[in-house]
Amino acid sequence: MQLVLGAQGSLGVGSAGTPLPAPPERWRLSDRARRALRRVAWAAAFLVLAALGALHGASVAIGADGVSELASAAPAATPPPEAKRERELRGAFWKPESSTAERPASEIAPRRWQPDPR
Repeated sequence: MQLVLGAQGSLGVGSAGTPLPAPPERWRLSDRARRALRRVAWAAAFLVLAALGALHGASVAIGADGVSELASAAPAATPPPEAKRERELRGAFWKPESSTAERPASEIAPRRWQPDPR
């Protein structure tokens, strides 16, 4: 009845079917400005990535002990060359304290491909 008479009640039934007005356009960019903004965004992302890479490289170069070891005047103790060479050849072997595992014997063989006969 209200729709026929054109009267609007407290529920606002008469305006339910009308479309809402479009919001005003505030940040409309031209195609050229959009391309320039995209280039700036890519350049900023590349610079951030390069800065993070430089920070990571510096932290790796400094090492786990930090800058304090670099600033100290005392040289780091170096093991004898024979022990260092043996350690480089054998690698590291770690086992938990409660383990009964033993390091396997070293096998020195020529470097050539020997397929498994199985």
